[in-house]
Amino acid sequence: MKNINPLFFLLVIAVPSPAANIVWVSDNGTEGNGADGAFHPAVSSGTPYVDQGFVDLLINAGHTVTRYNPDPQGFQDSQTDVATLNDYDLVIVGTAMNSGPFNLNSRGPFWNTAITKPMIVTKSTLIRDSRMGWLKGNVEIDSAADASTTVSGKLTFLKPENPIFQGIAQTGGVMTNFCGIRIPSPTNNRGTSTQLFSSIVDDVDQMITNEVEPGGVVLATIEVNALDPGTNIPAGQAPVVFGNYKTTGYAIAEWPAGTVVRTTQVADEKLGGYRLFFGCGTRDASGSNNSAPNPEAGALDLSEDGQRMFLSAVSRALGHPVPLVALWGQYDKTEIVNGAPGILALRDETKTGFTAAIGEDTLMTDGDPPAVDQAARPRIYQTFSPQLLSSVGQKASLSFKVKFNDVPIVGDTQFRFGLTDTANNQAVLGMIDIGTPAGTTLRMRRDDSITEASTTFVPGDWSHFGNAGATSGSTTGTPNGIGLQDTTTTHAFNLTLERVIGGIQWTTFWTNDVGAATISATTSIVDDSLLPMNVVDGIGFHFFNNAPFGAATTGSFVISDVVVTGEGGGGGAAAGPAKLEITDIAVSPDFTTTTLTWRSKPGKIYAVDSSTNLAIWDEITDSVPSQGGETAFPAPNPVQVNETLFYRVRELP
Repeated sequence: MKNINPLFFLLVIAVPSPAANIVWVSDNGTEGNGADGAFHPAVSSGTPYVDQGFVDLLINAGHTVTRYNPDPQGFQDSQTDVATLNDYDLVIVGTAMNSGPFNLNSRGPFWNTAITKPMIVTKSTLIRDSRMGWLKGNVEIDSAADASTTVSGKLTFLKPENPIFQGIAQTGGVMTNFCGIRIPSPTNNRGTSTQLFSSIVDDVDQMITNEVEPGGVVLATIEVNALDPGTNIPAGQAPVVFGNYKTTGYAIAEWPAGTVVRTTQVADEKLGGYRLFFGCGTRDASGSNNSAPNPEAGALDLSEDGQRMFLSAVSRALGHPVPLVALWGQYDKTEIVNGAPGILALRDETKTGFTAAIGEDTLMTDGDPPAVDQAARPRIYQTFSPQLLSSVGQKASLSFKVKFNDVPIVGDTQFRFGLTDTANNQAVLGMIDIGTPAGTTLRMRRDDSITEASTTFVPGDWSHFGNAGATSGSTTGTPNGIGLQDTTTTHAFNLTLERVIGGIQWTTFWTNDVGAATISATTSIVDDSLLPMNVVDGIGFHFFNNAPFGAATTGSFVISDVVVTGEGGGGGAAAGPAKLEITDIAVSPDFTTTTLTWRSKPGKIYAVDSSTNLAIWDEITDSVPSQGGETAFPAPNPVQVNETLFYRVRELP
């Protein structure tokens, strides 16, 4: 933020357009029919469900919410619900949820791998080793729920710079009013359950082992006053603190897409999307969940600051694009010449990559010398639903790792990878020289053709992918002094295209697992000098040599951890949620106005709202016309110093 007096706090929210479409998973509502789950309106009819407070909080923040009660078998019999859930922008699993459908040992890893959209889980029971397996163990205890008489609800921020904590009052990284709001009905409400990693009983450290799976990041811990474990609380009786327990547990943690989880149960199970644990919501009074719907569990127990953090967590989850999940294809001209379809199954294909063997299939039978026949060069590709690149702020990125099992020979721009626009038959490529010492130049180029036809892409024909075009952006050197001819090293690459004012900016990075050194190349702003590149809908890998491992030598390379992400609009697996982005905030010296600047789309109209509590919003205006790629608006500040004010910006239909 710029020019803001440290005594004045301001939060600006960029509301997605259209508003985020969230599915709330809960045992409140009718169950599924034995194969599929059941979807319900956001607002419960008749007596409100106990967890309605969370749903209302999301709706008041501008989101659309649908309730979902999974079948007790948890996807065991049907994949229908998986596809439906992946149509939402965000999946949130509430505390009023039985752990049965998440028993991954017997019902498969669908919640982890098949759901690729971001997911927030609020119930600690579900992240233990025998359920979703984001932790390596299972040590859980219930906490008392009255913050006025206990320490329950005291957070310690381990990553205070995380956006979830922006604007939250704290002292020395400690927040004292996160949750623990006493829910009056039923009287014997147990409070929130917590997965522990530290427990002292009668001054003796219990030496708990309950680690987060590697790759996960603990953002905050919580101190809780434990209840007597295993003891139900009689009806009409308030919970009593079990005083000789001093416990600390997981409060907020996140796991990026691709994190390996459930390592105590299976091997190499990777999360299909971003995951966040945000512990909140009351547990049922009896300590068990025997009825559906469960009338006692999941009440909103967050303080006002806790609710702000929850909404910030939702925004953070929505900001994580969805990784690419699809099958690979291989184009082989030799097969086509001999009458085969030309798309081959890859060797050792996995969900994250492939091993490709090259050499034996490169000779042609149509009379063309292999040394000059570009179409014989092997290439591997994949297409997906388009990610838009037509408006300022939209971007697409490809990241992956590569390791060579055999030493590739020296060649000019030998190894290539790129993002493609099949509609306009073109690509943006990263190109690596394999020279001395083993890869000396990283370049980028815009090509005018990825198929044999000069103007029209032919599905399945990836014959050129690097034929002719304009080179722009290059750097010399290798990260940590190690190039692609070293068969003991794994290299990582990233290529990003972003629509900016005036054209598209390209950036690519190259690093490896030897050390921290990274080399990169960035173009200046590139106009659409060939054809407008308004979408990205494919990726490819290419050796610019008929026999990259030598004329008489076969070889192979492994591509892994392939992720394509999109930001700012689009559809399908490559697209992230369409959202606005605040680029600048400037408060006037007299605190009478705050000028908000955001990325905008030409021809659109925007609304600006303000709030003092994130629950009730007052519309300042609904008629701010787009000023092009960016729009600025001076919003009034109707609060005083030391008061809190929130703004949000909405794109109108």
